[in-house]
Amino acid sequence: MKYIFGLVAFCLIIFGICYFYQDYTYKYLKAIFGMGDYKIVRDDLNSSWTPLVKNSQVKFKTKNQVYADRYSFEFITQPAPEFEPPATLTLTTTNSIKTAHLTTLKIAARASKMDSDLTIQLLGSDFTPAGKAVRLSSFGRSIYSDEWQLYRIPLAAFNFDKPDLSGLIISSDTPGVTYYLDNLELLEF
Repeated sequence: MKYIFGLVAFCLIIFGICYFYQDYTYKYLKAIFGMGDYKIVRDDLNSSWTPLVKNSQVKFKTKNQVYADRYSFEFITQPAPEFEPPATLTLTTTNSIKTAHLTTLKIAARASKMDSDLTIQLLGSDFTPAGKAVRLSSFGRSIYSDEWQLYRIPLAAFNFDKPDLSGLIISSDTPGVTYYLDNLELLEF
């Protein structure tokens, strides 16, 4: 009987410690089970990711407008020639990301012109667009020039049904806008 009491007391102590230190417990469990958030851009582009631009420019590690930490990045749109797609920034990774535990795409944005908007679409493991493209303004207001807006987009909104993700496409139909982007992450929770 005293062994059962001791086991129950031990379990309650462990539960209490885990409850009190939730953030740390979550980090350790993620490390043990191979789960975790995927930081794509935080101060700089993650080394396993590659940018490709069309009808646009991108500048990483810029200090012009910063949401958090020391740097953000600029996505500068240019007019597209007739019959060409809008300005795009494609970010791809050679390490496919399992989507089973992912729930949210997070990005902070600000623009050089009021009421601007961006579209994001996810890429399957074969580097082709999958699911549907989502406008940031559908998950908050339009991107303003005078303050940052943090967007949290549920992955379900993309109708992305692939087991692996290899990248994403950020696009804009509006030429001549500089978008300041920061804290681009795929989150588990």
